[in-house]
Amino acid sequence: MRRLAAWLAILALVFPVAGCRTSPAKGGEVPQVLIAQATEGRVGQVDELLGKVKAVQEVNLLPKIPGRIREINFNLGDRVKAGQVAFTLSVPEIEAAVAQARAGVKQAQAAKAMAEASLAQAELQAEQAKAGLDQARAALQQAQESFRLAEENYKRGQFLLAQGAIAKATFEKDFETPYINAKAALEQAQSGLVRAEALYKQAADNRDRIVPAQIRQAQAAEEAAQAALAAAEANLAQAVVVSPIDGYVVARNAEVGELVGPQMPMPVLTVAQLDPILVEVMVPEDKINQVKVGEKLAVRFPALEERVLEGKVKHVSPASDPRTKGYTVQVELSNPDLKLKPGMAAVVLLGGEKGVLVPREAVTWRQGEPVVFTLKGKEAQPQRVLLGPSDGRWVVVREGIKAGDWVVVTGQDRLGDKGGKVEIAGKWQVSR
Repeated sequence: MRRLAAWLAILALVFPVAGCRTSPAKGGEVPQVLIAQATEGRVGQVDELLGKVKAVQEVNLLPKIPGRIREINFNLGDRVKAGQVAFTLSVPEIEAAVAQARAGVKQAQAAKAMAEASLAQAELQAEQAKAGLDQARAALQQAQESFRLAEENYKRGQFLLAQGAIAKATFEKDFETPYINAKAALEQAQSGLVRAEALYKQAADNRDRIVPAQIRQAQAAEEAAQAALAAAEANLAQAVVVSPIDGYVVARNAEVGELVGPQMPMPVLTVAQLDPILVEVMVPEDKINQVKVGEKLAVRFPALEERVLEGKVKHVSPASDPRTKGYTVQVELSNPDLKLKPGMAAVVLLGGEKGVLVPREAVTWRQGEPVVFTLKGKEAQPQRVLLGPSDGRWVVVREGIKAGDWVVVTGQDRLGDKGGKVEIAGKWQVSR
């Protein structure tokens, strides 16, 4: 029945009412005309499927920790960019924990600096102990040489005393006493070396083992303090909630000062990507094979005065919905003016002939052929066209004009076959 109505409309175009004929404007009179813009669409036998507008992506913003809202940076309808701070929380307990952790890091850094300074002191002490050891070894070597000479001299004195060559007092003074003193000096040098070796060993052990262990312990303590600070700061960072997507605020359910948390039944903010936007429609199984991903479909919006927009099929479900037995299809449309809003009703048009559409009244007949007058500056020029089906309001123009051309809808009956200058009185109002 729809197809019959379409072709009857074509016949009405082909055989205009008898008596209607062109009446060119007299003299220099410029005819007033109404104009309309040719657009792309479908007419003919078209199936209308009811769908709904939905966002391409929608994100509910909730904090991961409880707290009172300190600031909300966006209102309903505001544009948000990915990474922008949506809202922040007041969390004094966590802020105090961060301050305490920072103090712990400073304390650990001071302990580490002290340990590193003690290493320099230990190295200096080890150097001094090594110098003392070297001195003790040199003193022992000197004492050994002095004792050797004193011992030789002592034995020579014993021989002279036995031969009666010297008096006993001389022996004791010049031979025995120097020997006793040299022996005591040797024993003292030996003891001094033992002490110097012990001191050096202790200093070297302090430099090579004890102080490095203290430094490692201080480093570990600093790392632990840094980890505690990082954990506290990460916890505090959760008090700052950012939007992960570009979009618009479509819901705001809290205000500054309110206590919120991850278990809230409603998000603080909802951000939705609205350009592009989707129309989701359920297509019955006997129509689903007419729909292909990537193809263009016309969609009519009752809330926008039946405005028809073109979208591209983005997704076709491979399986039917068990409840409706239909297949979910998503059509993506450009939405720069944000007039398409989630939840709006939409009518997806399937079937019919797709092409360039002009109002039925724009088609006139000259010398038995269909003509559409197109606007070129201030002049209307005739353009022969090849017509397709019509729905009574619009007609498909298969050849002759393109989408976007401005065409004369009324007043062309006062133009000659070659067209001429016109005065634009306004735009033709017609609903799709």
